[in-house]
Amino acid sequence: MRRLKLVIPDSNYKNQVLSRLTKNFKADIIGRLLTMGYNEPIILEGPYSEAFLVNSKQLSIIKDLIAVGKHPYCSGIHIATIFGRVKKRIEYSLAFTELLLKIGLRRSIIVINDWGERLVLYGRDVLAGSIIDIYPPIYKGSNVIIVNRNFEFIGIGKSLYSFKEIMKLRENNPQKVVVKNKRDLGWYLRRGM
Repeated sequence: MRRLKLVIPDSNYKNQVLSRLTKNFKADIIGRLLTMGYNEPIILEGPYSEAFLVNSKQLSIIKDLIAVGKHPYCSGIHIATIFGRVKKRIEYSLAFTELLLKIGLRRSIIVINDWGERLVLYGRDVLAGSIIDIYPPIYKGSNVIIVNRNFEFIGIGKSLYSFKEIMKLRENNPQKVVVKNKRDLGWYLRRGM
């Protein structure tokens, strides 16, 4: 069992955490969550860290638990897992990414056809020919949200090409892998149990 330390960030650390978590999507998503009442990040630190957003009532309960020697493992909305001490790598949670879509994010999204959806849900990568639509910006190496033709969230991937390169590959090389599957909803059935 890993040793965890619950950290309730001060205002400076809070702003660093929030800006780091939203940097990839370049949108004011956290601003929308703040208006929904989720305005306090908490961090479980250890060999890797877990970031959560809680509302003020949840934060009050957490502080009361800490005062009596209890340390909750999680609370609120799980945003991401943060790996590394020096060069931090962030893996956004599936729940948080799906929430981004529900509150209106329309950036860095790849829409795939039914065949592509099946492949992604089995842990496979996205082929250029299975892409129906793209919501830029898409940069080589950036995170992308993968949705099906009904705009239902199915996974998170890493783009292997830029937007323009993907558009060319759709026409010229449809069997080319263009997005590496990082995690998808099928993960819960394959490994999450």
